[in-house]
Amino acid sequence: MKRTLLFTYLFYLFICFIALLVAAEYVLKCRGWGEYRIVKASRENIHPIYHHIISRRAKGWNVIGFRVAPEERNYTTEKEEGVYRIIMLGDSYVYGLGVKDYSETIPYYLEGYLNKNSDKGDYEVFGFAIPSYSPIKHYLTLKNIGLKLKPDMVLCLYDDSDVQDDRIHSRRARYNAEGELIAVSNPGYEKKGVFGTISRSALYKYLNYWFKRIPTEAHYIERRTNRYGHYRDDYKSWERYFNISFNFLNDSFILTKKNHIPFIVFNYPRPIILKKKERFRHWLEQKGFDYTRDYSNNRMLVRELGKFCRKNDIQFYDLGNKILELEEEGYKVEDLYLEKDVHFSTRGNRLIGEEIGRILVESKALE
Repeated sequence: MKRTLLFTYLFYLFICFIALLVAAEYVLKCRGWGEYRIVKASRENIHPIYHHIISRRAKGWNVIGFRVAPEERNYTTEKEEGVYRIIMLGDSYVYGLGVKDYSETIPYYLEGYLNKNSDKGDYEVFGFAIPSYSPIKHYLTLKNIGLKLKPDMVLCLYDDSDVQDDRIHSRRARYNAEGELIAVSNPGYEKKGVFGTISRSALYKYLNYWFKRIPTEAHYIERRTNRYGHYRDDYKSWERYFNISFNFLNDSFILTKKNHIPFIVFNYPRPIILKKKERFRHWLEQKGFDYTRDYSNNRMLVRELGKFCRKNDIQFYDLGNKILELEEEGYKVEDLYLEKDVHFSTRGNRLIGEEIGRILVESKALE
């Protein structure tokens, strides 16, 4: 009798537990947790071609699915006569992670600078950027979306993290019979059975987002990589993977060259290059960065990227020089970055956007 009563209680307890899970799943899905999140203000969707994209439900998106200032003119895929169109490829730095909207990002300030300081025509700058994107996905977005916009120039802002991102995503690259890259598959589409169902649930994503203890390959794949894409844990093998990333960069260059479109590469200047970087030391060390090693890897990457670009006739500019030049002049360059972050603040985005514009105008690259 007692055993029967115990089993009855356990049965009802199990039913209540399942009902609670179902209710939690329903509530979390209604609140948008059915999608992967990058930050609280935006959402990340798994994708069969680009690995992940930003939800179209998020505010401030243009007609092709990338970030744009909502109060600005509505860009169209058709290019009007007299318009000089530029596409800027990048990750969270071009996307503007940490700033309010597109009107505080590098592409926006670049467009404003060119329209004020060049008589070439009416400029449009599209920011083709989503956090954790890298050259392998730049190539896919450029091939599938970018070329349809008939750009007059393509820019790429390369960052240290691209080496690790390309190393990760190259493992999931899919090619057609001719050997042409066609997709970076997402594990969220590949997992089947009970574990696949669990990993795609809103409750699983919610717990993973807040506690960071449940590894999810679809959310930046690596357990030790945080949601901002700052932390890359494989510095020892960087040199070995440089060429993987650089070759994907070269694929975009070849694609633009076939279509007679100028292609220019810039590097993102992380605060680790600053001489007065004490503001960032404690935070970087907390995040697991080796202070000296990260600096040497950054400089090594810039040197190798420059060599690769020169070898393949790709135009390359080191934006770190501008930051160091300003620091030498006594400019408070640490304020160009967000507090406890490696991303630019609004002030930093403006400076770099205008610096890129100055380089394009003075080098006569727009002619």
